[in-house]
Amino acid sequence: MKISVIIPVYNSEKYLNKCIDSIINQSIGIDNIELIIVNDGSTDKSQNIIEKYINKYKNIKYIFQENSGQAVARNKGLKYAKGEYISFVDSDDWLDKDMYLNLYNKTKKKKYDIVTCDYMYIKGNKKEYGSFNFIPDNNKNFIIMNTGPCNMIISKKILDKNNFHFPEGIIYEDLAIIPSLGIDSNVFLVEKPYYNYLIRESSTMNLKKYDSKLEDIFKSLDNLYKIIKKKSVIEKYHAELEFLYIRRLMMSSSLRFIEFNDPNKCIDKISNEIKNRFPLWKNNKYYKKLPFRQKIVAILTYKKQKRILRLLFKINNRR
Repeated sequence: MKISVIIPVYNSEKYLNKCIDSIINQSIGIDNIELIIVNDGSTDKSQNIIEKYINKYKNIKYIFQENSGQAVARNKGLKYAKGEYISFVDSDDWLDKDMYLNLYNKTKKKKYDIVTCDYMYIKGNKKEYGSFNFIPDNNKNFIIMNTGPCNMIISKKILDKNNFHFPEGIIYEDLAIIPSLGIDSNVFLVEKPYYNYLIRESSTMNLKKYDSKLEDIFKSLDNLYKIIKKKSVIEKYHAELEFLYIRRLMMSSSLRFIEFNDPNKCIDKISNEIKNRFPLWKNNKYYKKLPFRQKIVAILTYKKQKRILRLLFKINNRR
């Protein structure tokens, strides 16, 4: 079997048919795909949809678990995967029909451990191209740009070698481990948006009310830091790890916390974290590549300028 595709499913009845069809109809051929569907305790009609495909296709493995979260579902799927390469797909997303064929074909010319591609972000009627080509070094580029597992195929041998599993019980579990795969893997980027990522209003990343789970970002980055340190490459990949902290804490999470009036003083925590681990962050070579409008968010966060950050957030939301 060439590719094992793992789909965690939780209350995805509106999107599930499109997602599964996009995998079943891959041009690489259904016989080259092992589809593993993990129903994470769905309470809608997702189960009925899954059964329809199980009864029709023999190469679908089905697992049911009580609701335990995406990380647990993915890890359970990994235990049953037999493919040469592993792919993860979110149940509300879908693939271009040539994604697996084109990514897998790259491994024939050279034995790549990971072949990744770009995204197409879908929000309502709007589409936006998401490029992962930031710098020419494939491994370092992977570390700083690929914090999710869905736009790629990953060698099962590499996952086994790293005793890979997603940290359970937190959100941002992708960020906690995926970048570390770029350290000792042979990586190739296909600059085509083969993966379609649906941004749902009801998703965890689009909360309308504050949820303390958003603070899992600290646990996630700390987990990643420890993995890289354990591999004894903290100096070699210092700039890349530093940039992840800048982007994900100072430029992204800061605005999420400000959106909810920073109830637990997370801006202070972000600033202190950067001061302790990356005091020279302004010299980061990747940070210097960013446009000023992005840099200013990091600067304001570092200086704990919450009032100005809140004003900036409101202005951006009015556009």
